[in-house]
Amino acid sequence: MRFFLIISSFFIWNCAYSQKNIEIIDPETAKVDGKIVKIESLDKIMKEAVIFKKIQVSEEWYNKGVELADKKQYQEALEAFGQAVRFNPEFAKAYSNRGAVYLEIEKYEEAIKDFDLAISTDNNLSTAYYGKGRALFLQERYNMAIEAFDEAIKRNLQTPQVYYFRGVAKFMIEKYQDAIADFNKTIQLDNKFAYAYNDRASAKRMIEDYKGAEEDYTKAIGLDATLSIAYANRASVRLKLKKLNDAIADYTKAIQIDNRNYIAYNNRGLAKLENKDYLGAIADFTECLKIQPNYFYAFNNRAVAYYKLQKYKESVLDCDDAIKLNPNYADAYLNRGIAKEMIRDNEGACSDWKKAGNLGIKAGDVYYSENCY
Repeated sequence: MRFFLIISSFFIWNCAYSQKNIEIIDPETAKVDGKIVKIESLDKIMKEAVIFKKIQVSEEWYNKGVELADKKQYQEALEAFGQAVRFNPEFAKAYSNRGAVYLEIEKYEEAIKDFDLAISTDNNLSTAYYGKGRALFLQERYNMAIEAFDEAIKRNLQTPQVYYFRGVAKFMIEKYQDAIADFNKTIQLDNKFAYAYNDRASAKRMIEDYKGAEEDYTKAIGLDATLSIAYANRASVRLKLKKLNDAIADYTKAIQIDNRNYIAYNNRGLAKLENKDYLGAIADFTECLKIQPNYFYAFNNRAVAYYKLQKYKESVLDCDDAIKLNPNYADAYLNRGIAKEMIRDNEGACSDWKKAGNLGIKAGDVYYSENCY
């Protein structure tokens, strides 16, 4: 998150008294003409001179905080912004920037508290609302994040980021059309924003606009050819469009960019399964499980591929592993029952189909009613 620019005092002190004769000791105490005094004890003119000096000290700490934050020296930046608000408790931008630092180090509650302090001091500070929205978003409090982004936009914050993150938050609460509208605005403000195209495509995919989604994923890839997720996402819509070979090629590209992308291996396996390349599918599911051994979907998917190759015992064993990882995985019970039937374990098959039916798979009830007595 960006920090504010360094600022300098905008006050012009017209008093003849020299600022050189004032030294701020702490927020309540100053040294005036070499004498330590309580600020509240000073006369009006002298007090105003001291308060002006305090503001200068606060701004010096603030500027130091900005420099430290830009260097990613976050703990030191927090201390500097803390001094800034210590000497000037009404310094909204210092609270907001301290909140931004907390955001960077993933202390979201502390960030929200500082953004709220900034807002209570200056309720027109749009960037504080945006920062608060980001913190709420990262806590997955999407409705509250949207409200904060709304407030930032009402105060004329017109950046691609505020619309983008509001769009993602709307996507997460399944308001896909509203999300698309925000991604449209993001792209209007920055037509090189690859993630905005990617995420607009994902929203289109959710409303079954697969052609539109494919076009947007392609635009995202055109802007950033290293965007692994865009290749994987485009592959998913190409599966829907029955472009199997194109989907497989996209998953392959995603894996080339990120060879630890176990979901891409799993999904390429599914594409190969649909393309009747059962050995290729097994190889991909196996690679997926090397990377993520607890990904139970891959065990079940590989079980289906083994079944297609008439390797029923291997199919049963993979379903066993899927069920060990997720005892309520209905599809694995269904598939294990089908495989067990092929090795003449009728009792086991019926038990599995019954379990699948109990877990909500209608096919389980059908198999049980037609084959078990």
